Amino acid sequence: MIVTHHQLPDTTGAPHAPVVVPGAVDGERAASTDSTTGPQIERQLCRWLADRLGLPADAGGYVTASGAMGVFVALKAARDARAGWSIRELGTRAGPPLACYATDATHPLGAHAADMLGSGREAVRVVPCDADGCMDAAALRSAVTRDVRNGFQPVAALVAGDPSSRRTERALDAVADACEATGLWMHAEVVPFSTPPGSTLRGFRRADSVGIAAGTWLHVTHAGGVILVRDPATVARAFALAADDDVPDARDHHLRMLGSPSARDFQALEAWVALRTRWPEA
Repeated sequence: MIVTHHQLPDTTGAPHAPVVVPGAVDGERAASTDSTTGPQIERQLCRWLADRLGLPADAGGYVTASGAMGVFVALKAARDARAGWSIRELGTRAGPPLACYATDATHPLGAHAADMLGSGREAVRVVPCDADGCMDAAALRSAVTRDVRNGFQPVAALVAGDPSSRRTERALDAVADACEATGLWMHAEVVPFSTPPGSTLRGFRRADSVGIAAGTWLHVTHAGGVILVRDPATVARAFALAADDDVPDARDHHLRMLGSPSARDFQALEAWVALRTRWPEA
């Protein structure tokens, strides 16, 4: 099967060569556990993106319906991993109120996710940015200290930046230090960027999870986002149907177990074709 991508804007100088997709690629059938074509392509897409962003070799992820859904998945995993009690079984009322931290750029998505998770929009605090537009690490530490003193349980920080920027990399390292010191889950949203083919981007290498808006970066219309997770087992546990379910490996073909839909369409094809068009080595 030959797939060509005619409408992709050329921002990198990479040739728009046809991409050969092995086997029949057909929506839900390709995404099911009875087929390996869809999951293989989706894993390859996520593995290439994770490598490019400097995440470890055992990181994993999948394509989401939208960038907002990727933030929801990340905050669900963060909440369950950092709450400090069996929140899936006992709910939010079994412990102190939760707190998350965001910038002006990430606050709307974070507040929306906090609302869906039952913590409420006010659980997300806005942390000021530094001169480069990244979250101010010192202000984050101060906000966490204040919340702990007032009886809140901090769980996650939501940051955003261009991983091709050295200044962003230094700023995110400072935020990562603050997250490690305070026990926060660090979720990073990749802003649209354009870099030469073959470049290696390390700005988000210390994040617990990374969200990529495929629509704005790869210029695709149907694959809304990609969520990458340093430890895929955290997402598997967060979405397991029961607490004693076996935790699936994000690198196997049970991608449908790593999110809220129990059945999922094959959403990765367009993003993978766009990726191979811009960076044929992917």
